[in-house]
Amino acid sequence: MKTNYYIITGISSGIGAALGKEVLKNNGVLFGISRRNNPELIAFNSKRYNFFEFNLKEVNKIESLIHSIKESISPEKCSSIVLINNAGIVEPIGPVWENESGMLKDNLTINLVAPAMLSTCFFKSFNLWQCRKMIVNISSGAGSHPYQGWAGYCTSKSGINMFTKCVALEQNDQPYPTVVCAVSPGVVDTPMQKQVRSTDAIKFPRKSRFVELKKHNLLSKPEDVARKITQIIEGGKIQNGAIIDLREM
Repeated sequence: MKTNYYIITGISSGIGAALGKEVLKNNGVLFGISRRNNPELIAFNSKRYNFFEFNLKEVNKIESLIHSIKESISPEKCSSIVLINNAGIVEPIGPVWENESGMLKDNLTINLVAPAMLSTCFFKSFNLWQCRKMIVNISSGAGSHPYQGWAGYCTSKSGINMFTKCVALEQNDQPYPTVVCAVSPGVVDTPMQKQVRSTDAIKFPRKSRFVELKKHNLLSKPEDVARKITQIIEGGKIQNGAIIDLREM
């Protein structure tokens, strides 16, 4: 019997943790990448959950990471393999001239450089595999709409959208192409949103909008977002290079 394999970054909480549970619930094999493990996933199914403690700021180690994962997968038993670049950070928040330069670098590294490197290594490792292959980049509406105080976050998400479109064009020329898409999940009730709501309004003038969304219970649940993303993956009808807004589903 063949197996569906998933590589998911940012597995410790939020959307990543919810995606991990969906994968395990659907009998997939999960490779979770994060700085911290998730005890709930271990309890859910430790036999099909493989955790890699990893800091995505160390981009020079990504090639070795993907190689290690590849060595754990048998091509003959692989029905599909999916990379979900979910990990992301919103800080630094505030005018760029007030931010520490190192924090801006970390934002761009984790949100843009690391997913690009993970995708590149994924292509190198699996391009000749004939199973179904897909990369899902978790984006944001902030990739299309500028927010005062979110220069790093908006820039990185805009960049991941363009990266998605470019590599999708390249994959269309491959004999066994990987489908690449970006998904904007909307405003989700995650630790990142809690951080946004606790930010000084002087640094982030749109804070009140997110406070109101939480107050009126208008935030999406990570579990609902994870189910929708899983449906996209399993549906198999996504155009290569698509930028998908879950709020329109």
